[in-house]
Amino acid sequence: GAVWSDDLPDTVKHARNAARHVPFEARSLLIPSSTITVAELLLQDGPMFSSTRPAGDAVFTNQPVTAPPFFDAVEWDDSLFTAIPFSRDLRRFFNNAWLSGATSIKFPHLTFHYPLWVENLLSDMQLYSTKRGYWDRAALWLKRVPTDSVGTADECRDTFEFLPWDTVVPGLSPAVRLTTESLATFLSNEWLDDDMLNAGIDYNLQRAENTRVRILNCLFMQFLRNASARGSSYTPSRTSPIEKAIRAGAVDVV
Repeated sequence: GAVWSDDLPDTVKHARNAARHVPFEARSLLIPSSTITVAELLLQDGPMFSSTRPAGDAVFTNQPVTAPPFFDAVEWDDSLFTAIPFSRDLRRFFNNAWLSGATSIKFPHLTFHYPLWVENLLSDMQLYSTKRGYWDRAALWLKRVPTDSVGTADECRDTFEFLPWDTVVPGLSPAVRLTTESLATFLSNEWLDDDMLNAGIDYNLQRAENTRVRILNCLFMQFLRNASARGSSYTPSRTSPIEKAIRAGAVDVV
């Protein structure tokens, strides 16, 4: 078959992109709008997604599409989520298959031949399944919090009523940008990344009455120890806000 090259004319690339374009109605059928709230999302049945790959391979074919119109077909619902494990392979081989004249995709465990853009749709469905899983686990985690934290848990649930399930959340400082997926991770026993740690620090400092307290990343102390080992006089090449505050005598507790 034909082999894809990035040196192909732009007209060919535009045609390839058009073949991968997912109709809005199809995406809306399987993936909730990013503007609905977490509470509304949790009221909907979650996707029947399994990471277990069905036996056999998904293949590109020259056969016509036989799947019913997506707007009235049950086959476009949960059954297609079972094809997500094939997403990576389809994405890897799509360009060559399309260039060779493929017209549909056939999954080994499903009846119909699907349009080529299902390859792209599966990637979006996988991302939705992952993010939906974060919120499902967050809601379950809130049910298990100790009784002395019930008030905080209720506050989180109240936030679910107006927080979009998939968007960028304004940070507490210009340097912090979180997704709602990050907020879901706060309600878990998962590891937090730097942005999430910084957001938590900013949040707690804003709520603290004593502004002479600073919270630092634990690596900062190791950084100071290493600097001390190199010499008795420490002169940073770039003074951080916390160092400025310490020098100015504005910090009592670190």
